[in-house]
Amino acid sequence: MNIRRLFKKKAAIPAGRLTGGPDREDDNDNVDSKDILAFIIALYQLFAPLLLGLLISGTIVSLIILFLFD
Repeated sequence: MNIRRLFKKKAAIPAGRLTGGPDREDDNDNVDSKDILAFIIALYQLFAPLLLGLLISGTIVSLIILFLFD
């Protein structure tokens, strides 16, 4: 789903119907590669702080274990 489409003003008659061409508003079933890329970036932004926290805490725990058992 395109976010810009939610905030775009709707015309009284879509331009595709005026010219007799295909109505582009109804062609939303195709998944574009930009949509997949946006989804991957959104997932990365969602989980990046969690992964960074796990990396830091894992490093600290491993250093503590190394110090205790060395």
